[in-house]
Amino acid sequence: MFVMICIILHHISRWLSVWLEVLGSFIVLFAGLFAVIARDSVTGGLVGLSISYSLNVSHCSSTTVQSVSNEALISLSTANTIYNDALIALSIATEFIDVIVN
Repeated sequence: MFVMICIILHHISRWLSVWLEVLGSFIVLFAGLFAVIARDSVTGGLVGLSISYSLNVSHCSSTTVQSVSNEALISLSTANTIYNDALIALSIATEFIDVIVN
């Protein structure tokens, strides 16, 4: 069950990363198109700044999704470890009670 949840979370984060990359590519494309359309009224420095910022937004969104996904997997792994430890302690306690009663 734990492995299946990890696989599902991994696939969801990968699909979200792909769609964010596509969205970021469109943002960069439109920034470039607007720069070409308004080339008479916009300076080269402003064009470079807008394209640089659009690339930065794309990268930051992708990095954020990967970080959140990794944190979720770490939290899930920690919860699974605690749950397994509790089950082991419960089984030991049950065996101990059976020995005392019998």
